[in-house]
Amino acid sequence: MTSIALVALNSYAGGTEVSPVVAPVVSTPGPAGEAFSETNTHRWQHQAACATTSPECNAWTPAAEAPSVPIELYNICRSCPVRSRCLNTAVIDDEAGYWAGTTTSDRQVLAATGISIVAADALRHSRMQQAKHVSGAGNTYWYNKRGCRCGECTAANTAVQARKRASRNQLADERPQP
Repeated sequence: MTSIALVALNSYAGGTEVSPVVAPVVSTPGPAGEAFSETNTHRWQHQAACATTSPECNAWTPAAEAPSVPIELYNICRSCPVRSRCLNTAVIDDEAGYWAGTTTSDRQVLAATGISIVAADALRHSRMQQAKHVSGAGNTYWYNKRGCRCGECTAANTAVQARKRASRNQLADERPQP
């Protein structure tokens, strides 16, 4: 049995460029006795920055993804020592949610054009630069009504959503329990 694996080609300051290769799957017994490959065991995850600094467990796999990774999560990913492995795993296993500072749609583009941290950051940068307003005018109006997904509008929307979540959680905590 073979599997597509990713190998490092070149290391850069921002990450490592990788290339897909066909490699045999190494199967070992999993926690429940089933076989699993080295790719999907995620043994590296305990080293991930999000494992210890995660703001919310469900923030990484939201019900509906934003067009770009929220800046708080993206900053955690940028500092992660295993970001390349995370990106490779997310692409190979077709994971949903925010992985390695990318969205599911980002990874679909990367899978078609070349998987690398440098390419992921460039894709995010190009999407963030497509503001529909003058610099400094980004807010939730532009985000919600005009569909702008630049850094300013995304940050404003993320802040509002965080405040709404905090308010809902506070109200839920204050309700008397039957």
